[in-house]
Amino acid sequence: MKDGSEFELEAIPSAKKTDPETGCKILIREDKVMVINYPDGHTYTEHKDGTKFYTSPDGNHIWVEHEDFATVKVSYDPVKARMGTIIGLGSSSAYQGFDNIMERSHDGRVTETFLPDGSKVVGYLEKRELEGYENYETSHIHLLYQPEGSVLKFKDDGEVVIISANDRFELNKNGENRSENDIDYFLQLFAGPDDRKNGVYSADLKKSSNLLILINKIELIWTKDDEGNYFSVSSTGETKVDIKDKAISTYRVKSLFHSTSIKTPKKNKK
Repeated sequence: MKDGSEFELEAIPSAKKTDPETGCKILIREDKVMVINYPDGHTYTEHKDGTKFYTSPDGNHIWVEHEDFATVKVSYDPVKARMGTIIGLGSSSAYQGFDNIMERSHDGRVTETFLPDGSKVVGYLEKRELEGYENYETSHIHLLYQPEGSVLKFKDDGEVVIISANDRFELNKNGENRSENDIDYFLQLFAGPDDRKNGVYSADLKKSSNLLILINKIELIWTKDDEGNYFSVSSTGETKVDIKDKAISTYRVKSLFHSTSIKTPKKNKK
């Protein structure tokens, strides 16, 4: 209990048996919870409401499933947890974690949520080095991968990075041009706002929480092209076009994005 007190719980009647063919040890409780321990160390648990848990032999990977909810996988790496990874300065650090996002995790934990529409959300805790002596920033990061190829990054300070399927395709085409496992989009997700390339949109949801944004016309989402021209949309729906070395013009915009699916490089199945 929260107050430090202790009390005994009533024992739940249960039955145990071992399958002679598979060697599995089965526990069935009166409250309709079933636990199966496999010879290789894996554990399967099913609750009365249909929730299922799959646990790896070392306990570092847990899958949670239910037919009415998204499947969640939680991974833990005790070595990474002890290391306390800190992402360094420089563009080279932006590639860190491409092959395994655990390489960016500060506490050795990564959560993956598999949504019914085929999207996947990857979440982890990141600690990053900033300019100055002993200056760091710790943030919760979530990456949303959508089936058609678009990718979004959400940071708990309100920063959002949006890369559509079309723009991801172009980034790969104009970058390393890989036939599979394209990497150029990943660099853009973790690059600084001023270093992001054409077609990558940046947003600041922290600004949008301010009640004065309708008066101040704060820029909420923006991008720039390869020539340095700057495009942004304010909280009032106005778009500002800042053509390099020319005057700035503004106009009202109805829609910022046009959703288009495009074939993106395939990823290797693991």
